[in-house]
Amino acid sequence: MWTTLLLLAIAVNFEPTRVALVAIMISGPHPIRQTLTFLLCAFGLGAAVGLLVLFVFDVRSFGSSHFDSSIIQIGIGTAMMVGALVIGTNIAAKWRARRSPVQIADAEDGQVSTDASPKGLKGVATRVHGQLHGKKSWFSGAAGLILALPTGEYLALLALIAVSDVSETVKASALFVFLAIANLGSVIPLVSYFISPVKTRSAVERFKNWVLARTRRQVSAVLAAVGLCLIVTGIT
Repeated sequence: MWTTLLLLAIAVNFEPTRVALVAIMISGPHPIRQTLTFLLCAFGLGAAVGLLVLFVFDVRSFGSSHFDSSIIQIGIGTAMMVGALVIGTNIAAKWRARRSPVQIADAEDGQVSTDASPKGLKGVATRVHGQLHGKKSWFSGAAGLILALPTGEYLALLALIAVSDVSETVKASALFVFLAIANLGSVIPLVSYFISPVKTRSAVERFKNWVLARTRRQVSAVLAAVGLCLIVTGIT
């Protein structure tokens, strides 16, 4: 249980969307308020869902044969291996390109271009940047809630904790250990900002650029390694 918990919690901190949002909030005019709102909303929703699954819904009532800890670990690892394959081979993008090729006719010469206009994407990015840099914190809170929505891996992890042969106190501790590690990507910049705002902004920006610069094959390799580790742990 603990191996799966730690691996998944560490992986959460490298989600490109999460890293980019934290970098934007830290570089804004109200970094502490924006980042703290984002952190509290993400942590709060994750804790609420976790406590409901662990202590309100009785997972064991569905039958122990359906919820075995080793099977859950192998299932999570297999899902990550499949995700690594999809990312590494870029199957989804290739399939979309075959299904709906973008063709934009030039009004002047009638030529057909396959380049999509970036105006839409730039407009969305500008609005997101503006909302996160605004005086209100509702957007950063909404972003935290959206990113904290339970994924299949998180629900599988909760099922793994629920069926583990440990006390209720240990189960609750495991939940909050996971949430604490998974939100380090927000906690560390927030604490560091109190000490050195300029260095924190620079470090967060460098980390964001490093994460976003990873290639599909590098991301795929990391996912495959984590998935293989979980499968081996489940088997043993």
